[in-house]
Parts: sequence; C-alpha cells; structure tokens
Amino acid sequence: MRPPRTKQCGVFITISIVCYTNTMKRRSAGFTLIEIAVVVTVIAILAALLIVGFVKVQQRARDDARDVQVQALNTALNHYYEENGEYPNVCPGGVNVDCDVSTLSATLVPKYIQAIPNPQPTSSPFKYIRGTAADSYGLYVRHESYWWNQCKSGRNMDQSTWWGGSGWVP
Repeated sequence: MRPPRTKQCGVFITISIVCYTNTMKRRSAGFTLIEIAVVVTVIAILAALLIVGFVKVQQRARDDARDVQVQALNTALNHYYEENGEYPNVCPGGVNVDCDVSTLSATLVPKYIQAIPNPQPTSSPFKYIRGTAADSYGLYVRHESYWWNQCKSGRNMDQSTWWGGSGWVP
C-alpha cells in the first residue's frame, strides 16, 4: 500500500503559490547552463571595457614620454645654437626638407644630449627640419592616442614651410 500524498506549499517572490507533493522530484542544487552563460558574458564585457581603458592609458603615457623627449631635444638643439650660432643642417635634402632625428646623432651626441630618443613603439619616427634661416628648426612627433594628435615644436619656423603648412603632416 502506498503512503498517502501530503502537500507542501512554498511562496516565491513572484507572489505565486506553488504546491508540490513529496513524491515529485525536487530540483537539484546547482546552476543551470543559462545562468553560467550569463555570468560569463557579463564578466567578458567588463574585462573588455577594462582592457580598452588600460590600452588608452598606456598610449597617453607613451605620448607623455615623447613630449619629454621632445623637450630634451629642444634643449640640446638650443645649446648647439648658442655655441655655433645656427641649428644643425644635417638632413640630406638640405634646408626645409625633413629627416629622421637620428641624423642629429653625430652632431649632438654626447656633448649636448646623451642619446637621440627612440620613439618606439610608434611607427612614426621623430622628424627634424632646419628652416631656411639658420636660426630656425622644427621637430615633429605624431602621438598615438589619437590619429590627429601631433606635436610640432621648434623655433622661428615659418608656417608656410612647417612641413607643408599648418594642415600638412609628414
């Protein structure tokens, strides 16, 4: 003979009453596949947001380091100018033609600067240009934080010869 069925009732947050008998199988403790998938998706989205933010912070830090390197180059070039009365004319194309700052190495290292900065990991190197007048030069650095972000530094550069004018970049 079977034992009599007894009813047990439970109240859930949804204010619905669910009754079941003790002979029915209860849900086993644990998480369903959908619950696990939702948690993993939320964690992946948060991780992606953190990684993007971290990359931007690293780019800005490298841009700040480039600005410091440009300041060091400016100081070295100004010391060279004070001793020689002109800025170095080291670019193979002559005046108003840009070249990589590494060409300044033979002229500035080690007397005016310990080493010419290496702007890695960017693919755009520092550029140097000497203006037509011996008292003018320019340095150009492209930052990686934003594609339009650039740093032009120098002395007495004419805007028409500043790498093709105000809107042109090398």
